[in-house]
Amino acid sequence: MKANTNTTSRLLLTASAAVLCAFTAAPARAAALAFVQNFGSTGSGSGQFNLSAGVTVDSAGNVYVADFYNNRIVSFDPSNFAGTFTSFGSFGSGTGQFNHPTGLTLDNTGNVYVADFNNNRIDRFNPSNFAGTFISFGSNGTGSGQFRTPDGVAVDSAGNVYVADYNNNRIDRFNPANFAGTFTSFGSAGSGSAQFSFPAGLTVDSAGNVYVADSNNSRIMQLTGAAPEPASAALLLCGSALLALRRRRSAAGV
Repeated sequence: MKANTNTTSRLLLTASAAVLCAFTAAPARAAALAFVQNFGSTGSGSGQFNLSAGVTVDSAGNVYVADFYNNRIVSFDPSNFAGTFTSFGSFGSGTGQFNHPTGLTLDNTGNVYVADFNNNRIDRFNPSNFAGTFISFGSNGTGSGQFRTPDGVAVDSAGNVYVADYNNNRIDRFNPANFAGTFTSFGSAGSGSAQFSFPAGLTVDSAGNVYVADSNNSRIMQLTGAAPEPASAALLLCGSALLALRRRRSAAGV
């Protein structure tokens, strides 16, 4: 019996599309995680934490922790926890003080940015000179240049700062060199495509995409520039591949 070439072509094209989608969408397989060690215990002394709310690591491998109820930022070298444990700050609203710090991150020059939750501001300092470099951005409110319990903070490669403005249900962005002149906000309260319900943590990838933990909407939001991006690039690539194959089949009459 003679094979149906049209049917064969369709099968081959469909199979090619499936393979392309599989190779596009499938992430590289990572090695299994394995436990190494714990650091710290409950308390307010050296080597202790009282609700560790955020953590980040600098380029040298030093770990920084937002010590929420101890109202301080802690740093240590994992290879010598007890010998390098250092605390920055105390409770309050003045220079060098925190009121329940949550998220934190570092820029590419080693400055630490802290979401100072109950002080309604973002703090920045350099660990090499805490008192001399400590500066705060923002105040309590809903307007431009204001925050209401900021929960997360991230910095992109250009030095722009992004803030998960928890009770304002928005993402704020500014450049520290011109805080008032560059402060912009995105989003509002709700569950739509450009809305948030108590955004918490966030991060920025090397391409400038911002990922937000939209806590009460139980989802992760992806943003770029001033507008949301599609949630899955892999789906877009597969869709484009299938569309191109359909066009080629149509042109070939198969």
